[in-house]
Amino acid sequence: MSTASLLRWIALVAGAELAVRGHFANHASTHAGAALFAIALAWPTRARRPGAIAAATLLALVAIDAAIGAFTAPARPPTESLRERPAPAPAAVPASAPPAPGSTVVLVFAGLDRDGQSPLSAILLRASLPRCEPPVEVVEAGTRESLGDPAALEAALARGRPALVLVLAANQLLDDVIAESAALDFPAPEPIGPRGSPLGRALEGALADWRRERAWQRALHAEVALDPRASRVIARYRELVLAARRADAEVALLIPALAVAPDAPREQLRSAETLAPHARGWLLASRAHARSLRALAGSYGIPAIDTRPALEGTGSAAFAELGRLSAAGRERLAQAVAAALAEHLARTPPGCRAR
Repeated sequence: MSTASLLRWIALVAGAELAVRGHFANHASTHAGAALFAIALAWPTRARRPGAIAAATLLALVAIDAAIGAFTAPARPPTESLRERPAPAPAAVPASAPPAPGSTVVLVFAGLDRDGQSPLSAILLRASLPRCEPPVEVVEAGTRESLGDPAALEAALARGRPALVLVLAANQLLDDVIAESAALDFPAPEPIGPRGSPLGRALEGALADWRRERAWQRALHAEVALDPRASRVIARYRELVLAARRADAEVALLIPALAVAPDAPREQLRSAETLAPHARGWLLASRAHARSLRALAGSYGIPAIDTRPALEGTGSAAFAELGRLSAAGRERLAQAVAAALAEHLARTPPGCRAR
């Protein structure tokens, strides 16, 4: 082989390597590789056939990149996580009117969502309840936190002297649940940076999605619940239950809902992650929270009302975002709680006789 032919072979091999590496790295070495291809193919040589094949391969990669770029929607900028978004200043909760004499008072002790509103409105709940004799009066406690504290509950108990307390935490409590168990802190998807070509990013993204879905399935099959002996979240619930019982009031624990269920189709989960990158962590925490509440309610012999079946999977109308109910969602929540509450009041003296 002559020196000129050897140099052309070296230029062909080096050009192919530079072109392919530069293509996948989206780097200017693509152009250097293309130049070496031109040099190697400029004169007759035995490398012409493999060179033509390599050049055709490079052109095919460029065509695939162009097609992917043309039919793929541009990447959306990352949104602020619900876990990192500061909560607005809570809105003022108007003082409830004193209950009518002889009425059965139900106290709604619910935390505030990130919009400063209670997820369960006393007005909507009162409107959804059947007309009973004796009448049922629903009042709100006006707690300023995601769950509240015993002092706030005791003050509300002293004002209204309710027969029943409905305890409903805002979904921001799920951040505290995640903080107690590393198994619930499912990581947010990592964006594929501009370091690769469209084809390279597509291949890397497909591999990352496959690995992440496998990790998600493992997380779903893990039955994670909070440790009732060490969990601060469970301790806060327990303090509220004991505070209500000291005031001779019954308690019902309400399990909050999210926009999607953990076993929802993959498309719904990805849509939720677009608005809330840590959505899957919240979904895992929601399941662990529900298990823990059922166990706590069972240990005290009190009802646990699961509001999730009435809300999850109902579409976007019930939720403004993953962790915040819309006006329609609050109305649907009030209807679900009212149905469970009516059954409970019918079994509890003096009962709820329809009028």
